Amino acid sequence: MRFAFLIYVARSGSTLLARQLDGVSPDLLVTPEWNVPIAALRLGETRLRALDAEALSSFVRLDRQIGNLELDLSQLEACTAAAAGGGVRRLVEALAEAHAAKRGRAPRAVVIKNSAALWVADALFEAFPEAVFVHIVRDGRAVVNSLIHTESSYDPGHPMGRGDPVHCARLWTAYLDRVDQLRARWPERLLTVVYESLIQNEAETLAGLRAELATRLGVELPPGAGGGNFAVPARERGLHALVGKPPQAARAEGWKSELSQSAGIAVESIQAEHLRARGYPLHFLAGASPREIAAARARETLRHAGTTVHHAARRAGTLLAMFAREPARARAVLRDAVWERVRGRS
Repeated sequence: MRFAFLIYVARSGSTLLARQLDGVSPDLLVTPEWNVPIAALRLGETRLRALDAEALSSFVRLDRQIGNLELDLSQLEACTAAAAGGGVRRLVEALAEAHAAKRGRAPRAVVIKNSAALWVADALFEAFPEAVFVHIVRDGRAVVNSLIHTESSYDPGHPMGRGDPVHCARLWTAYLDRVDQLRARWPERLLTVVYESLIQNEAETLAGLRAELATRLGVELPPGAGGGNFAVPARERGLHALVGKPPQAARAEGWKSELSQSAGIAVESIQAEHLRARGYPLHFLAGASPREIAAARARETLRHAGTTVHHAARRAGTLLAMFAREPARARAVLRDAVWERVRGRS
C-alpha cells in the first residue's frame, strides 16, 4: 500500500477534492481526516513501538477524529493488536486497511486527508519513503471569508478561525510559507491543485492528478470508476453542505461582497505577496488610499487583539473543565494546542 497526504488550509476545497479523487480509479482510496498518523509521527517510532496492544488502543482512541474511519471498538482493537510493536507505518496501514475493507475496497494507494501532515514532513518521509503531498490552494480572501462565516464542528456555537479575519489571513500565509519551503526542499514530493481550476475544469484536473500520483507513487492507478463512496463524516456535514452538489464557480468570488471593505483591506495587506505570486489580483487594496489602508489595518488589528484575548480565556475554561472529566484527553488536547501554537496553526 502506497500513501499520499492531502494537505490544505481549512475551507480551501479539500473535501470537494477528496470526494472527487476517491472516484478516479478503483485502486485509489481517499480517507476522511483522522489524526493518528500525525500523532504517531509526533510520538516517534521508539515510543510508539514500546506500547503494547492495550496502550496502543488507548493512544488511538484519543484521536477525536478516529470515528471518521467508521470502525467500532472491536475493529480498532483488532488493528492495534495487529500493529503493536510494528511502528508508525504498520499502525497506519492496519487502520487504513480496515477502513478500506469497511468500504468494500482493496486499494493499491491511499490518500490520507490531514492538513497537519505538512508540519511533520521530515518524520513522515522517513516512515513513508514513497509519500507525496497533494496540496490544494484557494484564493486566500475566499478562505478567510468562508472561515469567519462557518460554524466549527468541533467548537459548536463558534465560528471557525475564531471569526477573526486577521487571524485567518495569517494562518493562510503561514501555511503557504511552509508549502513553499517544502517545494524548495522536495519539489518532486508536492502536487498542487488550484481550487478555481478544479471547479472550472474538473475532469481534466482530476485526470492529470491521477496520472501524476501513479507516477510519483510508483503504482498503477488505471482510470475508471473507483469506489466513489467517500463520505463526509457525520459531524462535519454541516460544514460541507455543497460538496455533493455540482461546483458553483460563482461562489469563488463571493468574498468580494461578503467581506467588509475594512476587513478586506487588512486581509489583503497580510496576504498580498502570496496572492500576487499565485496570480490572484488585488481587489480591496487596488482602489484604497494610504489613509484608508492605515485606518483599516489599525481597526482590524485592534479587533484581532480583543478576539485573541477572548478566545484564549474561553479555551482555558473549556480545558479546565475537560481536565476534571477526562484528564487523559485533556492532556492530549493541551499537547495538540501547544504544538499547533508553536507552528502558527491554531
